[in-house]
Amino acid sequence: MEPVTDFSRRLNPLADENYQVRLQDICYRREYDTPDYDILRSQETLLYSCILNVIGVEFITVSKYKTIDMAKEDVAKQAYRFFVTKWR
Repeated sequence: MEPVTDFSRRLNPLADENYQVRLQDICYRREYDTPDYDILRSQETLLYSCILNVIGVEFITVSKYKTIDMAKEDVAKQAYRFFVTKWR
């Protein structure tokens, strides 16, 4: 058996899971509609940003990203942190 060197994964079993899945899980447990992602692409820089709508609350990426997945993950992280602190 290998020693555990990444203690964050051992202490937090959800460390491997991405924020899109976590946010979708919260919405499912609270019986909300699934999150709605709108992807925007800049014509000048060809970078992506994302707008997320969850139960009428909108979140937008602050930065621009090279891939759609990175933009979605960033905005899902914002929404997840917002709703987790709101429901505590």
